[in-house]
Amino acid sequence: MLHVDTRYRGNHGIARFSREVVQRLTLPWIPFAAGELNTPLDVMNLRRMSLRTGDTIYSPGFRAGISRATQILTIHDLIHLKDPVEYSRAKWAYYEFCVKPAVRSAGKVFTVSQTSSVAIREWLGDEVEVIDVGNGCSDSFVEEGRRDNSAKGALLYVGGLHPHKNVSVLAGALRLRPKQRLLVVTSDVAKARTIFRDVQSQVEFRSGVSDEELASLYRGASGLLLPSTVEGFGLTALEAMKCGTPIAYWSGCSSIAEIAKGTGAAVSTAMDAEEWADAFDLLMSERVPDIPDLSRYNWDYVGARVSSELAHHVSC
Repeated sequence: MLHVDTRYRGNHGIARFSREVVQRLTLPWIPFAAGELNTPLDVMNLRRMSLRTGDTIYSPGFRAGISRATQILTIHDLIHLKDPVEYSRAKWAYYEFCVKPAVRSAGKVFTVSQTSSVAIREWLGDEVEVIDVGNGCSDSFVEEGRRDNSAKGALLYVGGLHPHKNVSVLAGALRLRPKQRLLVVTSDVAKARTIFRDVQSQVEFRSGVSDEELASLYRGASGLLLPSTVEGFGLTALEAMKCGTPIAYWSGCSSIAEIAKGTGAAVSTAMDAEEWADAFDLLMSERVPDIPDLSRYNWDYVGARVSSELAHHVSC
């Protein structure tokens, strides 16, 4: 029997992936019951421990634990292990003694980009099949639709404020371009205000926006800024480009470069405020290359790929 961990909630990347993929699964499955322990490190989850050999657990994320069932996980990235700020001994132990044994026992693991596939293969070795099931984008993110006029003439940042997001470099670049406006869409407005405290007159903060509202901001803005030093995929890059909006990103962030395919404004030095200020100018000039074909990034494809892989495993 197939059991699916449906406990990922919110608008972050894994929760979006879970929401879109789970509703597209084409084989019978049983959800983890609502209200069960819901933390990344729930290794002693009673539901998981009660399952038997022959059962399969599918997780849209990296949760694993003690179980006789086969656990097929989706590892979106290895930021917890690769980024010095995100890393901790507790996270290392969880990946080493929970995630890695579960994946090796299953013999396969899902991920969402070629970049993450390479990193995971290096981490696990060749004995595990790493399957890039891809990633998708909400149908709200298309070129046709309402444009938010408040974003006209502004650049946009969308996302979290973790250290690997490298958002502080944008504050430095704004100081070099005192007439440039920036809209910041984030769930942590208080922290964002601290990061941009020296350039507050140039920045407007938004939170709690729907997909439709975010799409209208993308269409209205002159470009999206992606200063991240590492990402498992780069969903906001895809969303923006689907809306016809060019992006500026650090060229060394391979997952975003994978999506951009040579378009947009590629910054060569992640921490250089002057280079980011130049990228601002390029986006505002509208002299960026055309956006590539992004049709392969759709949830129907991802859902079908996951369903096919799970059906093959369950029938074996």
